[in-house]
Amino acid sequence: MKPMASRNKSNRPGKAVAPSPSTSDDSGEEQERNSFLRKLSVLEESIADLSSQHAETRQRGLSNLQHHLRTDVLLSQVQKNLDEIFDALFSCFHKGNVENKISVLVSLNLVVMTLGNHACNEFFNRLPVLLEQLKTGGSDVVRSSVAETIAIGVFASSPLPTEVAANMHKLARHFCQAEENSAVKVSALKGWGLLASLLPANLLLTPKLMAMMQTFKLLLNDQDLDVKIAAAENIAIMYEARWRQEDRSKRSG
Repeated sequence: MKPMASRNKSNRPGKAVAPSPSTSDDSGEEQERNSFLRKLSVLEESIADLSSQHAETRQRGLSNLQHHLRTDVLLSQVQKNLDEIFDALFSCFHKGNVENKISVLVSLNLVVMTLGNHACNEFFNRLPVLLEQLKTGGSDVVRSSVAETIAIGVFASSPLPTEVAANMHKLARHFCQAEENSAVKVSALKGWGLLASLLPANLLLTPKLMAMMQTFKLLLNDQDLDVKIAAAENIAIMYEARWRQEDRSKRSG
């Protein structure tokens, strides 16, 4: 009898074949390209939806834009389309109801926080519109949100100290005793404090800004607890700035 034939080679364990470097690189590049195109498509569709005549479509555009900014943002494309995005958002703001307007303001906050000073020019070009809405926006809920957006936008844009101080004075008009709505007062007070953190002590302690101390002390007697807390926080900011300046003077002296 002939000896049994050797075991078939196909049954032997085979060696793993490593993918060629070029194939692996091509696959990675294709995935990146597909990811970029997907994100870009979401961004472009969001901008288009914001200009729709239908409220539901505009709200969908706002939701998708916010998701894009929070998770899959394409910074270069947002910056490239910034003018169009701002135009679409403000158009949506003027068409929308209270809920829609607040959603627009949230989107604006995300845009300026994402781009920082790259959004400075576009934001400041439209700041007068926001300031007008703060005065005459109708709904106090919207006005309160507008005050927050003004402060966040100025803060994120990192403008010159003179522009910071100018907008602090504009916000200050809305936590004076003439303002009846507590939510608007609180937002304006917190916005003032946020912008104050941008100024060095010597600029924060100018006579014009120091005059606000008396207003803050009066607001400690406000009936609303949140107004009292926000006013007290600003008083603390002013005292801390004064302490820093005095400490610096002692060290230099």
